[in-house]
Amino acid sequence: MSDPGTLDGVWIMVPARGGSRGIRGKNLRTLAGRPLILHVLDELSRVVPRERLIVSTDDSLITHAVEGRAVVHQRPSELADDRCTLDEVAVSVARWARERGASDSDVLITVQPTSPFLRAASVREAAARFAAGAASVVSVRDDRGLRWTIDEGGRPAPLFSRRVNRQWLPPTFVETGGMIGARLGDIVAKGTRIVEPVSLVELGPVEGLDIDTYADWAVAEFHASRRRVVIRADAGPDLGMGHVYRAYALFLELHDHDVRVVVRDDEAHRLGAEFLAGHDVSLERVADEAAFHRYLEGFEPHVVIVDMLDTDEDYMAPIRSLTPFLVAVEDLGPGAQLADIVINDLYTDFYAAENHWYGVRYAVLGPQFESVGALPAMRAEVRRILVTFGGADPRGLTTKALRAIAETEFDGDVTVVLGPGYRHGEIDLAEYGLTGTVLRSVTDLAVVMRDCDVALTSAGRTVTELMTQGIPTIALCQNMRELMHTHASSPFGVTNLGLGEHVTVGTLAQHVALLLGDARLRAAMRARMLAAVRDRSNRRIVADIMAAAEASRQRKE
Repeated sequence: MSDPGTLDGVWIMVPARGGSRGIRGKNLRTLAGRPLILHVLDELSRVVPRERLIVSTDDSLITHAVEGRAVVHQRPSELADDRCTLDEVAVSVARWARERGASDSDVLITVQPTSPFLRAASVREAAARFAAGAASVVSVRDDRGLRWTIDEGGRPAPLFSRRVNRQWLPPTFVETGGMIGARLGDIVAKGTRIVEPVSLVELGPVEGLDIDTYADWAVAEFHASRRRVVIRADAGPDLGMGHVYRAYALFLELHDHDVRVVVRDDEAHRLGAEFLAGHDVSLERVADEAAFHRYLEGFEPHVVIVDMLDTDEDYMAPIRSLTPFLVAVEDLGPGAQLADIVINDLYTDFYAAENHWYGVRYAVLGPQFESVGALPAMRAEVRRILVTFGGADPRGLTTKALRAIAETEFDGDVTVVLGPGYRHGEIDLAEYGLTGTVLRSVTDLAVVMRDCDVALTSAGRTVTELMTQGIPTIALCQNMRELMHTHASSPFGVTNLGLGEHVTVGTLAQHVALLLGDARLRAAMRARMLAAVRDRSNRRIVADIMAAAEASRQRKE
């Protein structure tokens, strides 16, 4: 991870008594596998060097726990009482720091160990406020609301003039307790850390959390287990929609974490941004990869999932430097070798490495395919054929499939599903002598598939989706890359005819007729499909990724 370096002229005091009224021994109580106090110390070590990071304590166990991470100010007994104020402790520490080379113009910032989610960036912002003229800096969080008080007569009285929605109220702030700072000379001279002019640094609800009760601790446990995750994916007429569909499915499954989906928003990739903007996704748009790198620097993700085709080392190396855990998805390029995990559900073990997860069981599908299962039994006759060639159908295989179906003189219904990137004009089934329905950008594709008996599609992830529904499938590859997709093959219940542009309408019609007329063949294909996806689930895949990331973090600590 990149780091802008330590701050000059800044000292940080972390007050940590051994006693506690609310939660006994809370400063050493374990949060997410580490003593509470170590959370702030590890983050603050990115801001100041060890000799300017001071733990003020009266407790030998705390002294031992912080050894090597900070210098210790042994708090005198008169300052170890819970009736003693932090301003009194700050005066003592300021004088102690001056004896060790600090000047009166240096800044002393108090950071509470009970604020484990305080970010180094916020401490840097506090330091910048001093440089801009502030005499004191206080961390706060937005606390506006419809508030009441009790007047002198004991009657409830509103502290607002009219009832409005919260967002329309004037902002009011409450101190988080996490961060208060002033210059050493002012602290010693005035006996307080609050000196005019005061500047407020606003923190979000998580970063502003101060642990005082067991209820606060429970909230902290939840947030401590959350990770910042970035998913990088694009879509376009040539690229298709599969990467963005998968990013959306991953986003939904990672709901316990702070997840952002990052897409390019230039002309060639706008389809992805438009699709995700229509869904409840934390979406970040970037103009180019340099902008993506800047975003990573600011967000500081714990995990980055890159869903891009065939990256090289020049592409992946900057990302590798900006995250402790990197996942590459559907990547056959040399850049994938920089990843901690490579997931290629469409290919065999391309790299023959332990960290390469491959096969249908690692296919991430839309959430609807998690809840909509196959019909209990296959219908004896084919009543409906599904034709769908992905989000864009770049080779225009939809019309070839319809011509082939027409040659078989099929008299049932045909359901055509066109993706948001389809650019080959309107489809009129009557022109082919067929009946049925043409759908575009459907939101219930699993239900649509479930109602069909046979499918014609390209050799991408739609094949895996059809497997979950047990729909016998004929696949036509859109490009040379799809020829490498091992899941679109006979062992998985799929008839793959190869590169679609080279398959004649007559050849395709012969295979469609064979499938329509042979119920035993369809039953065998269905059985193979359902067996292939029996152990597949988005939840398990995401759990495996996050478990691997956590194991990696623990090894590095």
